[in-house]
Amino acid sequence: MFCNNCGKPIEDNAQSCPFCNATVYNTEPVLDTAITEEEDNKKQSNILIFGILSLFFNNSIWGIIAGAIALYLSKSYKDLKGNLPACARTGSILGIVGLILSIFNVISALFSLVLVFVFYILWFIIMTGNIAIMSI
Repeated sequence: MFCNNCGKPIEDNAQSCPFCNATVYNTEPVLDTAITEEEDNKKQSNILIFGILSLFFNNSIWGIIAGAIALYLSKSYKDLKGNLPACARTGSILGIVGLILSIFNVISALFSLVLVFVFYILWFIIMTGNIAIMSI
């Protein structure tokens, strides 16, 4: 830390400068956590947009990603402000619904791929005659 008066280096916990005897004030930068109304509206609309996108892309992995982003943004907004306004709450709910639908659709698509693969293997076995049921 440096003296506010003479600029010489002093200890971090010093209350006065040993060189000029000036009172030392802590000049740590204060972080401004207040957000403007425009930034607040932008954060709310981003939550709503990602919630809508999660519903729009609910048949792909993009729906899962958009839903997760909507939930993350709504949680960070709630931690910052304490509550969710109607717009942000709607986006959060849409994000949850889109996330659930997306997960369900991706799992069902993977299940369908497995079924197609199993039926293809069974068809191949039957067509080549390598199954005992054919001899009956």
